[in-house]
Amino acid sequence: ELNKKLTLIGKAGAILGYTRGEELGKITAYPTGEVGKDFHTSEDGNVFIITESNRVVTARRSEFGYVTVTGENGWEGAQAIKVFNNNVYLLSNDGKNIYRYRPGLNGFSPKTTLIENMKVPAYDIGIDGGIYIVTTE
Repeated sequence: ELNKKLTLIGKAGAILGYTRGEELGKITAYPTGEVGKDFHTSEDGNVFIITESNRVVTARRSEFGYVTVTGENGWEGAQAIKVFNNNVYLLSNDGKNIYRYRPGLNGFSPKTTLIENMKVPAYDIGIDGGIYIVTTE
């Protein structure tokens, strides 16, 4: 929730700018063929969604568009996404690595590996200045 407006996230799209008590608005679809896998919202209300095809999309005005990574072919495959201080953090598909992408002029910078080859794979992370790792052990 930001300024009493909600973003309601679904697998194929989202309802942007919903106010409690109002009728639900129309669903804004993600780019063609994209299916949301996980999402997180930045401190300023921007929603970042990692898709099953390992792309990141965000709402721009009244539609979703792709977020680019400068100097790389795309985003690392991930099972979870978090945003903190405008940086995007991804937990790798195998749960063993955490990557950070910093905002740049035309998208995000290439990834930096923060944690590599964890012995116990994670299935989720939390970021608030510290890194919290959720495992099954």
